[in-house]
Amino acid sequence: MVINYKLIGRRIKEYRHRQNLNQAGLAEEADISISYLSSVENGAKKVSLTVLIKIANSLGVGVDSFLLDIIPCDKGYGFDKLSELLSDCGDITYKTIMDTVLSAADGLKRSLFDNGII
Repeated sequence: MVINYKLIGRRIKEYRHRQNLNQAGLAEEADISISYLSSVENGAKKVSLTVLIKIANSLGVGVDSFLLDIIPCDKGYGFDKLSELLSDCGDITYKTIMDTVLSAADGLKRSLFDNGII
C-alpha cells in the first residue's frame, strides 16, 4: 500500500487553517518544530504516527480525518450489512432506509467535495 503523505500534509494544513492557526501555533501545541510541521504539510517529510496523533489532538480532530480515502476500506462488509438489514424489511421500511442512505451519501459527497477533501 502506498501512503500519500502529500495528501495527509494538505489535510493537516486545511484543518489548521479552519481553526485560524498559523504553523507556529500548531507546532507549539503539538510540541514539534515549525520547520518539521512545514515539511509535513508540504509532503516533504513522512509524518510518524506519534506526531500525527499529536497534531490531531492539537487540532481536536481524529487521526482518521487525515487518512480519509488513504486507507482502503472493505466495501463488501458494508454491502453485506446493508443487505442483511434490508432482507427482512417491509416495503415502507425498505424505501425509508434506502432513501436515507442515498440522501446521506449524496450529502456527504457534496460536503467532502465542497471542502476540497475529494
